[in-house]
Amino acid sequence: MNNLLISQFSNKKTNITMLTSAKMINIFMSEHKNKVI
Repeated sequence: MNNLLISQFSNKKTNITMLTSAKMINIFMSEHKNKVI
């Protein structure tokens, strides 16, 4: 039971980290496009 909870928690953390980095990449790319134009 405990291991399952820990794995679910780490999966959520990983998903949040991936979402955050994806948002950061999108922001960076849009800023870069604006600078190029």
